[in-house]
Amino acid sequence: MAVASSEFIALCQSQVLVLTRSFEATSTVVYLAQQAANTSELSLVPLVAYPETATSWAGLSESLAAITEQAPLDDVSLEFPGQSIPTPGPGLRETDVTWPSGALGPMQVSSKPAWPASASSEPPAAVPPLVLPLMHEGVALGVIVSTRETLPWSHEERQQAEQVANTLALAWVLDQRGQWLQQQLQQRHLTQVGQSDTFHNLLHQFRNPLTALQTFGRLLVKRIPSDDPNQPIAEGIVRESRRLQDLAQTFDSTVTQGR
Repeated sequence: MAVASSEFIALCQSQVLVLTRSFEATSTVVYLAQQAANTSELSLVPLVAYPETATSWAGLSESLAAITEQAPLDDVSLEFPGQSIPTPGPGLRETDVTWPSGALGPMQVSSKPAWPASASSEPPAAVPPLVLPLMHEGVALGVIVSTRETLPWSHEERQQAEQVANTLALAWVLDQRGQWLQQQLQQRHLTQVGQSDTFHNLLHQFRNPLTALQTFGRLLVKRIPSDDPNQPIAEGIVRESRRLQDLAQTFDSTVTQGR
């Protein structure tokens, strides 16, 4: 399941606050489409709500069903090299949606009337919630739902809300790509640390016989007479062992700097 970063949540909070105050809305909620592990069931999970104690609204489930029929959640890959983030399966329908428990799910309508009972009273006209999908390359990644008690949503307001929805959709994609790249960077760092430890271990094992060889060569130089034809061989052993010792030290310094 994809996890939103704190930066993306902060962006959603600021955009939701702007929408709610600019449109004098009662509440605004950002939902993300999530697919649970080891199952194909899709859920709309509320990420950010303003106000945080926002209550349910009438007709939300019908609105969500209408917009998801127009923008199904197809299989999508965000073009991560060698890997893709978890993505929804085909076709989000109302029956596919698992609403979280609490106040943010579809309204449970009471059997009692919400307006004063009288012979001439009529129920107030309900303003349908503004429901906008978070779209990216033809795929719905979530929805924004905003409600208010009076005044229908104007064309200009819908356009402004669509711009916010497009911004959040792009931000969500970039957020997931950024997290993926961060994971790859951490994995590469762990791999390099493991390789460095292995190389240091190999160098340590190489130095032990090299030191013994260098000591043996010095003993040969001392014990073999200077006019002995084997003297140059002993001196060559000492000379080459020193060169190997210097080379091993260079390798060790290079590996240490690369960590």
